Amino acid sequence: MKTILCSFIFLLIGVCLTAQPGTLDSSFGVNGKVKTSPLKYSLQCSAVAPQSDGSIIATGTINSMGFFATKYSSNGIIDSSFGINGLVSINKIGEALSMAIQPDNKILVGGYYAYMFSPYYVSIARFNANGTIDSSFGNNGNLFISGETRCTAIALQSDNKILIEGDDNKQNVLTMRLFPNGKIDSTFGINGVAPNFYGLGNTIAIQKDGKIVIGGRTDTRLFFARYSTNGTFDSSFGTDGRIFYDFATGPDIVHDLVLQADNKIVAIASTSSYWGDTINQVVLRCMQDGSLDQSFGDGGLNKQNFANQQDLRSVVLQKDGKIIICGSISLTANTGGFLLKRYSTNGLPDSTFGNNGFTTTAFDTITTAFSVFLQNDDKIVLGGLTQTLEYQQGIALARYNNNSTKRQIIINKIKHYISTHNNADAATFYKNINLYPNPVKDILTINGLDTKTNYTLSIINNKGNVVATKQVNNLSSYQFNVQNVSSGVYYVNVVANNKLIATLKFVKQ
Repeated sequence: MKTILCSFIFLLIGVCLTAQPGTLDSSFGVNGKVKTSPLKYSLQCSAVAPQSDGSIIATGTINSMGFFATKYSSNGIIDSSFGINGLVSINKIGEALSMAIQPDNKILVGGYYAYMFSPYYVSIARFNANGTIDSSFGNNGNLFISGETRCTAIALQSDNKILIEGDDNKQNVLTMRLFPNGKIDSTFGINGVAPNFYGLGNTIAIQKDGKIVIGGRTDTRLFFARYSTNGTFDSSFGTDGRIFYDFATGPDIVHDLVLQADNKIVAIASTSSYWGDTINQVVLRCMQDGSLDQSFGDGGLNKQNFANQQDLRSVVLQKDGKIIICGSISLTANTGGFLLKRYSTNGLPDSTFGNNGFTTTAFDTITTAFSVFLQNDDKIVLGGLTQTLEYQQGIALARYNNNSTKRQIIINKIKHYISTHNNADAATFYKNINLYPNPVKDILTINGLDTKTNYTLSIINNKGNVVATKQVNNLSSYQFNVQNVSSGVYYVNVVANNKLIATLKFVKQ
């Protein structure tokens, strides 16, 4: 059983190391990309997210004035059993900006409605998991909320109540809570609305203790705010529940945020000069009280100016805490593409990802990624809008390899497995095979071999790469010269009769 486990682990390492993180995954769609652009529809995709079975839902605006949802398999194939040939829509309810998928896989889409000179209204719709309109929500599947302008973000509480973020018709931040059926929850804040302040809300997240964190902008400053579970300002955050930052002479804007397990806030933002001629893209991290985390980037943020226009839209965290960001980038004077970036936990670009921390993907003339998420195998999915020269709009999806987290998890499991099999158990497992000296400088001796058995001995580094290998026949020991091997942790893989029978760890000085 132990032999099988070790063989399986090393097989997984080999598989995981075959694809460079940040490259397109050729098993998804066509060479890593999917484009859906029906001739009779204009599909302006604004969000993508996974259902519990790994299916991918894309939502947005159909024909300028309606909400739609389209379903794909986890590998990017349209699910024709969903709605009508993979598509469901509600017409004449406005422009979609946001989306959330409930635990029962129902699909919430939020945005705004405006017609001619009428006031703007928050507009929300819900679709069933099978692609039908959910008549139990609002008024036959959708609702309008007067006095409120836009729903830019949606978050779901553990009790299935719905939090919406945006702004009202007085340009104040809007944070509102609804019951699962779409009715306003009057127990939250004042008649369902948390205390507001001047600004535009762009993003919302819920802490494990139920507190609510939002982010957005005023005229020139970006902000974060935190509410208690009942919809009142949390006085332990910033000043009276709010904190503002002014990094440049022009507008500073929080586009999206995500919460770490310790409730630190990781956010993406942009800053610009007064005239808008200098635009910086910013990744920042705040402590639980809203102050900048001085251990992150340069004094809490990483600010970069780019000659080629970049626009950051969405952020997600890997299991190891690394930061995945998506948006758009100007590739030529007339074309734009998906932008995907990864930052280390300290706020610096991760040079092991893509091309020194980022990668770009072109579809048509205009392509913008609005959403990013990680699949269960840690592959990265981006979704957004693509548009041709003829102004035909459609859905663009792309999936990228992302194996660093999985590789490290497997290596850690190997280390744990080896460390827990010692003393008498190790003697049985390794069949008395051992190595010395450990640590080693020059000559590593593998001892305890059976003179009647043919072996393959391999030295494997901490990345899973084979450094040296040797066929050994009719010997009780073998010596590897490791003088020119770099310092670090290594493993000796002992194979007998095509079966892995031992894995031994050593340190090269």
